[in-house]
Amino acid sequence: MSPSGRTSDCSPSEGRVRLEQARAFLEVAELVLDEADDGLATPQAVELLATVLPDGPSMAKDLRRLLEIKDQAHYAATMISGPRAEQAAQWARRLYDLAVRAG
Repeated sequence: MSPSGRTSDCSPSEGRVRLEQARAFLEVAELVLDEADDGLATPQAVELLATVLPDGPSMAKDLRRLLEIKDQAHYAATMISGPRAEQAAQWARRLYDLAVRAG
């Protein structure tokens, strides 16, 4: 099966960089989801995140989306689809980038 979408060749060193970036995105997503589980109820965590300036509403939207698929991703007998996993990675990446920007 050939990959769909945009692809390009990369060197082994570029591949290692991409792998490290993917690992970092995964760590951030897991931390965000774990933090949402520890203490605050999910709606409260999303509401609290929405108050962060300047991008809280966007961050809250991404967190809400990630939390909606969390149980399926962790506990379901079936895997989430490839496109859904790509969406989740985009949400986690954007959430991380906005959080870094918010400082």
